Amino acid sequence: LDAYSIGPMAGMSVGYAIRPRWHLALELARRQNDMQIIDYGITGGEARTDGDVRADSLMVNVNYRFRPAMAVTPYAGIGVGAHRTRYDLANATDDAELIRDTASGFAFQWWLGFEFAINEHWSASTDYRMWIGDESSFTLSDDTKVDARHVVHTMAFGIRYAFAR
Repeated sequence: LDAYSIGPMAGMSVGYAIRPRWHLALELARRQNDMQIIDYGITGGEARTDGDVRADSLMVNVNYRFRPAMAVTPYAGIGVGAHRTRYDLANATDDAELIRDTASGFAFQWWLGFEFAINEHWSASTDYRMWIGDESSFTLSDDTKVDARHVVHTMAFGIRYAFAR
């Protein structure tokens, strides 16, 4: 599956600072994109589509802060968990349903970003994230099975409150 437009990502997490540099968190997130082209591979060609793809995920994340005592702190992280992805797509030329199916599976993500200290407890952050859902099987409206791996590139912005430093 192919050609997504820019879409929103919303999430929240709760975590614990294991050490000043290491944080562990549980994250619940939703990513949604409009889809413009579906690629059926070498033998199937492409079709213009109208509809969206929504991925909900529950992830366990590990975050490493490179310079935790600085006003601007670079960080990197990885996460693993589960996803539930829903495809709701129609053919853009005749509005015929192509896919209306949901699949679940394993998900992985990684990110690089910066955290900006506002005061002792509050900080803002921005990061680039790459989220990958494992290959899932979906059924087209004509009962044909297709496999798809959902990959999302995100620029995320966040706010964090630390109960203690």
